[in-house]
Amino acid sequence: ACARSRAARHERPAGCLLGPWLAQPMGGDEAVGVRSTGAQADSWARRTSFSLTDKALLRATAPAVLLGGIGRRMRGSAGGIGGVAESGDDAYARSYPVEELDIFLSHSWHTWWLLKYLTLLYYFNAVPASLAGTFAGLGYMLWRFSTDGGAYGVKPYAQVIGSSAFITTILSWHHVLARIHVAEKMFLDKVCIHQTDSDLKIKGIKSIGAILANSRLMLVTWDSTYFERLWCTYEMSAFRKGNPNGRIKVLPVILGLFALCYCLATAVADLVLAGVEVSLTDRWVLNDELYYVSALLHLPMFILVMRVMARYINNLKKLKMQLANFSIRSAKCFCCDAKHVHPATGAHLPCDREVVNNSIENWMGLDTFDRMVRGDFKRYVKRTLGGRAKLPYRYAVAASMWPGLALADHFVADGTRHWFVAVVCCLEATYLRHPLIIALTTAFLSRYQNSMQAVFERTASYVTRRERMETVAKWMLYTSAGMQLSVMYYIVLIANSRAMQYGMFSFAIWIFFQICCISSLYFGGIICGGRSHMAMWSPEDAGPLRITGRESMDGVEADASRTSRFGVEMSRVSGGSTGA
Repeated sequence: ACARSRAARHERPAGCLLGPWLAQPMGGDEAVGVRSTGAQADSWARRTSFSLTDKALLRATAPAVLLGGIGRRMRGSAGGIGGVAESGDDAYARSYPVEELDIFLSHSWHTWWLLKYLTLLYYFNAVPASLAGTFAGLGYMLWRFSTDGGAYGVKPYAQVIGSSAFITTILSWHHVLARIHVAEKMFLDKVCIHQTDSDLKIKGIKSIGAILANSRLMLVTWDSTYFERLWCTYEMSAFRKGNPNGRIKVLPVILGLFALCYCLATAVADLVLAGVEVSLTDRWVLNDELYYVSALLHLPMFILVMRVMARYINNLKKLKMQLANFSIRSAKCFCCDAKHVHPATGAHLPCDREVVNNSIENWMGLDTFDRMVRGDFKRYVKRTLGGRAKLPYRYAVAASMWPGLALADHFVADGTRHWFVAVVCCLEATYLRHPLIIALTTAFLSRYQNSMQAVFERTASYVTRRERMETVAKWMLYTSAGMQLSVMYYIVLIANSRAMQYGMFSFAIWIFFQICCISSLYFGGIICGGRSHMAMWSPEDAGPLRITGRESMDGVEADASRTSRFGVEMSRVSGGSTGA
């Protein structure tokens, strides 16, 4: 029995909201004597209403419940919502009735909870945490300017104070908002729908369409299984039908890990650099010779960061291929994968595919929904991920927090700069310089990673055994990308130094140039007229969603013409192609 139970947990679907409830008898149902029969599953799905019969069923919770306890609510739910250990009155009591939802969180319970926690933590708290860290570090720098600025040696006090403020804020800001009752109203499945009371649970399932219709934003924490699952696509189509003016934001779950790794890498390198500077004379402070040392110290850390960045780029390419080859008819569901027999109990499982396909066909048509996902929604996802930069700006700023604080310590040790110039330079390092370096690196890597990987694999085949060839080729890629990042880091440092040497006017031009680059790389869809072809799934500041099938098909044909053989093979492996 234990073995069958473990097998059942392993085979359960990727944990989207409706699938585990309708397709199989879950632990929570069995605890109260309820079993999901085929007739019930079909009835629940067909009777999903976009209008509330009971306003008390529209419930929300605060991000503090999701993020509190270091993501405690995200742990231990790989078997679907019905297997949640802390389900019941305790979790349900942390939600409350609302008139409207700000966020509907759509995610996979099979994704490692720590990745989701980091990504959502940065999403909700990165902006106030970055501001708090900046103000704390600059406050210390200004205080030192007014007392004993110019003391010998670089001491990392601004880095310690600013980073402490950043960490404290990012770990507690959601609790502050909840305490003053201004937190966003968010739908979290295992909190806002009762898990052990069968009557409340069934009512919540029937009202899922109304819950989606009353949500302003659908926040998707994406992993490689999301668009392959039938019920995940059902959630998205139900949101599109019930809330045509709603917004969807897709966050790859590795975003938070990348921001954390880049910040830690620059922190370690800058702390080592500060130790080196203690033994140097004052003439080294902020001089060109120091930039050589800084670039060399950052190189090994950047190589390690490239391992995470390469994984992130691969995930983006897989997401692109899944969207370009999306077909609701080829989406996977647990009942069909298990041949409609529950692996643990042997009970017959009703087929969810017919119910889901009929619902989407009645709402908008299967082919229309496929064109929406392949066309304009694909371009919309690209824009929400940061355009050409490939990641949202808030994550890049949070990752760049440490370099600006390190620069504040340099100015304190120098003691010759005007306080206003020092403040501007620190802000430029955090909010312009390093986000620009990250954007250029991700753009370069996303464009040339496949070619570089192929070259390195051919090279590795001559110098090592075949079973180690892939590993050697990967580390060659990480090393070359880390060297490219270090060179770019050094070039930007030199350009910044030269601009400051030629006076404030040239430095102002340099800042304006960086602002233009940041705007183009992170927000190019707005500045360059990117909204003109966003006929559906409009961005945050656009109007209602509209269906334009011809534009969608044009986008699909254009994307197909640019798809490489490597991309096609990847889509086949991931199961994202229409023939899967």
